Amino acid sequence: MLNQWWKDQERKPLAKPARIRHVVTIACNAGWTLEECYQALHVTWAFTEPAFETALRRLSEESELRYGKIGERVIKLSKARKKIDG
Repeated sequence: MLNQWWKDQERKPLAKPARIRHVVTIACNAGWTLEECYQALHVTWAFTEPAFETALRRLSEESELRYGKIGERVIKLSKARKKIDG
């Protein structure tokens, strides 16, 4: 799941990959999408649950400010449909 992200990093995080996978798994189980988690990985290098959740919420709030809640929902649905349609 995170192998490609890890390979793409020029400077590897000091945290163990298992720790990063752990916080991403917790976030996905809590209802965040994998795409949102990847965006949060670019924001924070602190891989504790509270720090990662803060990054996720910050990204969510910034996104809502740009498009509004309805606009953001439309964008998510559009991306999901594109994935399904291929």
